[in-house]
Amino acid sequence: MKKIKIMYALLVAGLLILAGCSSGDSNEILVGEVDPLTDSAAVYGAPQSDALKLAIEEINDAGGVTVDGEDYTFKLIDYDDKGDPNEAVSATQKLIDRDGVKYILGWAVSASAMAAADELGNKDDVLMLVGNAGAQSIVTQGYDNVFRTRPPAGYTGGPAGEFVADQGVKKLAVLGQLEDAIYAEYYEHFKESFEANGGEIVGEESFQLSERDMYTQLNKLMSKNPDAIFVPGSVEPAAFTFKQLRELSFDGDIYGFTGGTPEQFSEVLDDEQMNGIYDLRPLETTYAAMSDVGKDYVENFKEKYDVNPVPSAVNAYDQMYVLKTAIENADSLEVDDLIKEINEMEPPKEAALTYITIDGKMYDPNGQAFTTNVAMQWEDGDWKFLEEMETDAEEYSKFLTEESKK
Repeated sequence: MKKIKIMYALLVAGLLILAGCSSGDSNEILVGEVDPLTDSAAVYGAPQSDALKLAIEEINDAGGVTVDGEDYTFKLIDYDDKGDPNEAVSATQKLIDRDGVKYILGWAVSASAMAAADELGNKDDVLMLVGNAGAQSIVTQGYDNVFRTRPPAGYTGGPAGEFVADQGVKKLAVLGQLEDAIYAEYYEHFKESFEANGGEIVGEESFQLSERDMYTQLNKLMSKNPDAIFVPGSVEPAAFTFKQLRELSFDGDIYGFTGGTPEQFSEVLDDEQMNGIYDLRPLETTYAAMSDVGKDYVENFKEKYDVNPVPSAVNAYDQMYVLKTAIENADSLEVDDLIKEINEMEPPKEAALTYITIDGKMYDPNGQAFTTNVAMQWEDGDWKFLEEMETDAEEYSKFLTEESKK
């Protein structure tokens, strides 16, 4: 009996010591991430993950957030979906059921994001903040707990088609990932706009994400004698397409929708081969066109990771600050309260991108945020900002609302 009393006393003393150690520590808010961190789609997912970690580090270093008088820091739990929708759904279920996560960010790939949104849509205990995934359908299903920073691909495609027509292009050939949702949607709006402004599409060919030899498709298109060629696709296959166009001595203009960085393209082409190529994209990390806050983000990312952020990374970064701001403004960790706050909020002051607000709000009724669209052109080893492409966010928001009713 004496030994039992001694052991009990030691146990109580130990618990008191542990309680004393933890009482001064901040509570942790668990944040989940689902992204392609390996395989081919990691070119988008891994940098987005880095940007998300940067935002969490900045927030925690600044003291985290205070809710109902209690201090909290954020802790990230990330899962690799390899760009596969089934893996994404599995990772989502793990975050909710095993890890107890209520806020899930990331989502660099549209197919994965859509599969997860179908699982999470309108659940009142989970918030889904989508970064780079650009498929239109993510925000046209009527899910009130799904919000996205990056505009849909079609929102950029329409202005891009008008821009190319305004450059004097009459006959255009197209080679890209036309079977992938994000590029197909971009091209659908691009084609409609280009033709409405007097242009003609003289040929269309496709490539897959894994393809590197596009000579057959390019020879077919060049036989149509186009003024220019348009390449909507992921960075690697687009880079090889650009290189092969130069090797085939194509002398027309080359336009793309890739969002690739100088570092990524320089792995495949030299500066002379890239010279003069256009990229028609949402604002994203277009350094010269960013605000001072955005430029600080670029510098902080480069300092932490010793490389410039890829354009897609910033979308997840801003979503983390959306979550922080919603928690602070609502003074709550309840998902219902955060959804109400996000629906009414202005863009966070820490957001790296400049958003076009709808009725003064960051997100439209579909849960979609809008930035400007820009035309870039390669010059002297880097993308140079040319101009903002004409964009009507309110009109596109109405279009999304109509699509959601179908």
